[in-house]
Amino acid sequence: MDHLVIMGPMGVGKSTTGRSVAEHLGWPYSDSDAEIEQRTGMTGREMVERDGLAALHRLEADVLVQALERPSPTVISAAASTIEDADVRVALGHCARVVFLDAPTDEVITRQSAESHRRAMSAAEHESLMARRDVLFRQAEDLRLSALRSTAELTVDIVAFLGEDDDNGGTHR
Repeated sequence: MDHLVIMGPMGVGKSTTGRSVAEHLGWPYSDSDAEIEQRTGMTGREMVERDGLAALHRLEADVLVQALERPSPTVISAAASTIEDADVRVALGHCARVVFLDAPTDEVITRQSAESHRRAMSAAEHESLMARRDVLFRQAEDLRLSALRSTAELTVDIVAFLGEDDDNGGTHR
C-alpha cells in the first residue's frame, strides 16, 4: 500500500483530517508543519520572517520527500507549496495516493487569519497561487474533496476511497 498524502491550501484541515484518517487506519501520521517546527524551532510564519518564503518552501518539499521515503504506509499532511517541486511530483507519482482538500477563497482566508502560526495571505494572493498550482494538483491528485465537510465525513470518504483503490488494484488518477 502506498502512502496517503493530504494536500491543499493553508487552513483547509489537512492536519485534522490526516490525524483522523491515520487513527482510523492505524497508520503512522506525519505533519509537515509539525516536522518543520521540530527541525527549526520556528513556525512557518517565523521562518518566512527570518529566512524568506523560498527557504520555507524548500524545507517543506524536503520534509515531504523524506516522509515518502519511509518504508511503511504513512498518512502525511503536506504543504500546498510542495506541489511546485518537481522531485515531490515524481515521488508522489511513485508511492502515494493524493487527496486534495479544496475550499472557496473566502473560507481559506478566514481560516488562515484565525491561526497565528500561519502567514497572512490576501484573497488575491491565494487565488493567484491556486491558479498557478491547480493544474499540478489535478495531475497529482487521486481524489478531491470539499474541506467544508466535517472531519468525520472526510475520513469516511478517504478510507472508502483507499478501500476501493485496493479492490480495483489501481489508481483513480
